[in-house]
Amino acid sequence: MFKKYEGRKVAALVAAVFTVCAVLFLLLLYGMNQRVKVIDVSGCETDNGTIVYQIEEVGSFYNYVSVQGYAYLPGEDINVSCMRVLMYDEAKNIYYALPTETVEREEITENVDDGHNYDYCGFKSAVYKKKAEGKLMLLYECNGRRILIDPDQEVE
Repeated sequence: MFKKYEGRKVAALVAAVFTVCAVLFLLLLYGMNQRVKVIDVSGCETDNGTIVYQIEEVGSFYNYVSVQGYAYLPGEDINVSCMRVLMYDEAKNIYYALPTETVEREEITENVDDGHNYDYCGFKSAVYKKKAEGKLMLLYECNGRRILIDPDQEVE
């Protein structure tokens, strides 16, 4: 009535399906994390010295570029992620948004100690080096403001 399944064949089939799914998931994850998009910065204010920021690291490892730092507007709480790392291609006059992660920086709030929350002012980005050619820029997007910051730094 019922055919007996051979345990080894079933195990091999399950392992093959799992491996294919895992590889597809990792490729999708890699593609999403390396996505560099053109971004429109028209209508953004330019920083006139009101934003406190520091690029703590611009590193190069293997074929990747890493950017890490923090930025905040004194007197304004940061409750959600609001920083983007950009690359500016001067020849084409195009800004590219790199994948950027928020880094919790409680020590910034403690050091400033002005009653405001700057815990989420940290950021980091890592991207394939060929996608990160140009001038490094930052975009502060918080509480309805869009402020373009020029740290005057090239990525090599």
